[in-house]
Amino acid sequence: MIKTTDTVWNECLSFIKDNTQPQAYKTWFEPIIPTELIGNTLTIKVPSKFFYEWIEKHYIKILRVALIKALDEDAKLIYTYNEYMLDSDSSSTLHSIGKSLDYDVFLSHSSEDKDDFVRPLVLELKKLGVKVWFDEFELKLGDSLRKSIDKGLINSRFGIVVLSTSFFSRNWTQYELDGFVNREMNGFKVILPIWHNVTKSDVQNFSLSLADKVAINSTCKSVTKIAEEICTFLNQEKINHS
Repeated sequence: MIKTTDTVWNECLSFIKDNTQPQAYKTWFEPIIPTELIGNTLTIKVPSKFFYEWIEKHYIKILRVALIKALDEDAKLIYTYNEYMLDSDSSSTLHSIGKSLDYDVFLSHSSEDKDDFVRPLVLELKKLGVKVWFDEFELKLGDSLRKSIDKGLINSRFGIVVLSTSFFSRNWTQYELDGFVNREMNGFKVILPIWHNVTKSDVQNFSLSLADKVAINSTCKSVTKIAEEICTFLNQEKINHS
């Protein structure tokens, strides 16, 4: 299907509406008018500079993910209001949507695998400078688990999925995996699978599509080697999208 200004913006609005409060959606997104789509750059018209600044402060992350889903990883956004254009040549910024996510990877795993494999992997990744969303580091007392997971999913470029027998039986891991599968359905490679003490047959019984993905097998490589391979992949992706 050919993408137009309206179809792209409507796709963005559909995602945003599902992930914001109704009043916030009505106040801050319904007034926006899409005006132009050139390549992967969408221009939208907002009512005022204050409106633009509020969107930037409170909703840019969800808007960024919506644009990635509707366009691609290099999607850009230009705001206009009245006769003014807010872009990279002004004090405001033309946003390269995929460049400033908070985390390189979200690590989806079962708690049963945390001590023997997941935590050591996270520590090795952090040594290599990889920004990891890991529940042990990111969740605080009183946090909403679902909201925290959603925040991690939205703000992570890739999802490392540690597939194990215990992973296959957990509701939360399925919720996390679904979030990344939805993004892959929009044309982005975001799932990085690790098979942890499971066979191809085990993975096939859980998900045929996951079984077809190139995966790292934890029984064949050390945690250090796995972390190095992930880091190399992430660095190459950054070069490819720079």
